[in-house]
Amino acid sequence: MKKKGKSADLISNNMWKKIWSLQGKIFQAQDKKEAVKTFFNEIGKIIPYNSAVYFPVDIPTQVPCPTDHIAFNLPDYAEAGEKYGKFYYALDPLKDLSLPSNINKPAKTTDFVPPNKITEGEYYNDFLKPLGIAYNLGCQVGFNGRSVGALGFHRGLDDKDFTERDKIILAHLAPPLAYALYNLDFTGQMSNTLRKIKKRAGDVTGAEQVAAWFFNGNFEVMSKSVEAQKLMEEWVYDKHKNHVDIEAFPKPIIDILRKITQQNPARNDEKSANKLLLEINGKNYLFTAMLMTQNKKKACARAILLTAESMSKREKTFDLYPSFNFTPREEEISALLVQGFKNGEVAEQLCISVNTVKGHLKSIFEKTRVDNRTALISLLFMSSRAK
Repeated sequence: MKKKGKSADLISNNMWKKIWSLQGKIFQAQDKKEAVKTFFNEIGKIIPYNSAVYFPVDIPTQVPCPTDHIAFNLPDYAEAGEKYGKFYYALDPLKDLSLPSNINKPAKTTDFVPPNKITEGEYYNDFLKPLGIAYNLGCQVGFNGRSVGALGFHRGLDDKDFTERDKIILAHLAPPLAYALYNLDFTGQMSNTLRKIKKRAGDVTGAEQVAAWFFNGNFEVMSKSVEAQKLMEEWVYDKHKNHVDIEAFPKPIIDILRKITQQNPARNDEKSANKLLLEINGKNYLFTAMLMTQNKKKACARAILLTAESMSKREKTFDLYPSFNFTPREEEISALLVQGFKNGEVAEQLCISVNTVKGHLKSIFEKTRVDNRTALISLLFMSSRAK
């Protein structure tokens, strides 16, 4: 269906199909680099160009990144990019595209410089000409008022200039690209956190099967691991819904998810995580909810990472610390201690009193022959790794 409006008159139905197809391919990317490269490869079929470059921005600080630029068909770009940042950015007619008011608003060099004068001056003769560039089409791309980077497309002096139609097409493609890059940046941070959690789980249990869910600010599941899907099948939820949200989870999990969003957005690390020990169909799982934020001053730029680690093996087989002959409750408390829980937190998770926890700790100290918490945790940790 052809879009309505004056700008749409310049774009055919077939071209709109290509634009929608490109958008779909962007969202199949697994990381930011793949998304940008896919964009460069596909947009060339819509807007022909000779070379291109992506300038990344650190999303939380909104500061341009000095490295990690992605260049297409610019073999000497590393050196050129450094020169651009130090000397030639100030001479670039498109430099004002970096202003917040110009997010997702493409412009071309000849919007500011008469076509018959683009080959004049230091910027062209000393910088663009050696790179084979004469015409530029640029755009700062952003989502939710936040820049995620800038794009530059280039043509040579023997080519035709970019057109108004090219600007319209790029204006339609910039927002979905920005949204994809924004979410991939989130996912990258979450994946790094999840890798640390999996490593910790592997260190303690000898396994790395950690279920993980990523929620957006509306408590909808953006993605989940295979282990997470398997665990969800352990409780009843509507598998036919178009999306999975917080209501698909048991109430105790819903409570810690809602609780985590009430804390200070700046406290987005493992130390501030909310934890819950929950029995599901006879198996115990340690659920951990962590708040993830991109911009610590904006609650809208947040997501939640929920993980679940199985503790049933520890309790049923007692093979985590076999040399100490722990009781099931002592195994349970020891596992929580290794993960950094304090006595009050252990009591809360296990629904027992702090005095009961202290009583079990006294027995654990006697069986391990240590007399302080630091030595105990070190011994338990080393014992689990030696298995």
